Amino acid sequence: MSINHGIAAFILGVILLMGTAFAHDHANPALDGWYQGLKSPSGGSCCDGSDAASVLDPDWDTTGDPAYPYRVRLEGEWIRVPEGRVVHEANKAGVAKVWPIYENGKPAVRCFLKGSES
Repeated sequence: MSINHGIAAFILGVILLMGTAFAHDHANPALDGWYQGLKSPSGGSCCDGSDAASVLDPDWDTTGDPAYPYRVRLEGEWIRVPEGRVVHEANKAGVAKVWPIYENGKPAVRCFLKGSES
């Protein structure tokens, strides 16, 4: 029994989207301007569209290292977040957000916004 490659690709895409929630919440467009204004201490703009993913609590934590204060799981791998890429602003969305990029073919973090503290 063989599966159509188009169907397999569609199913894989649905599964991947179920695990990733993008930063621009269509149910809460009032936050769009806030997302677009987020910047890291290194001066880089974090948002250039709906390219941020929500990160659940088990997939990010603190490290105790001032140079790399957080780490986040991207593509199943723990990535250290440099201080210059941490957004130091209150999180209006609640859940942690990461703006991933690729550096030398490996996942990295363009910006990271920690989740709200309870």
